[in-house]
Amino acid sequence: VAMAMPALLAARLHAGAGAYGMVLAATGAGAFGANLVAGNVRLPARLPVAYCLLWAASGLLLALTGSARTLPVLLAVSTASGAVAPFLGVTLQTHLSAFPPAARRRLMALDLTVIRSAGTTSLLIVPALAAASPTTAFRAGGLTTVAVSALGAVAARWWSRDAGALPVVETAGELSRE
Repeated sequence: VAMAMPALLAARLHAGAGAYGMVLAATGAGAFGANLVAGNVRLPARLPVAYCLLWAASGLLLALTGSARTLPVLLAVSTASGAVAPFLGVTLQTHLSAFPPAARRRLMALDLTVIRSAGTTSLLIVPALAAASPTTAFRAGGLTTVAVSALGAVAARWWSRDAGALPVVETAGELSRE
């Protein structure tokens, strides 16, 4: 988003740094407001499925970002996009809290590795797409996120089909010393 947003603002809305600042502020306001709510809502039983669906919502909002034709619409989408992040964090942390510390650290590292790898890979693709068409870059990134998240949700649903609590057995040694 940080790389393609200035191009989108310039190409589609003929806007500059001031509009970019407004988009960042709207995203932050959405995150701040959602932080006040995210820890107080009842979470669904299948947290991994919910986590993947939240990522799909984030991807949909990213795709919609590329379609915004006015600054007020872009600010509304940015606010909604910012609001998803706290729910992602609360959902993941709540799910991981059921695991012993060593397993929890490994799962957190795996999640961060996947997210950072996807972000780094996008750095190879998004700039070229954004240079040619910022709208296409946002739509491609968003729809790719939706597709991968939907696959993750299906897999998480399948793995949690027995609906019982997952047994966690600590068999591997610690990855770090405390």
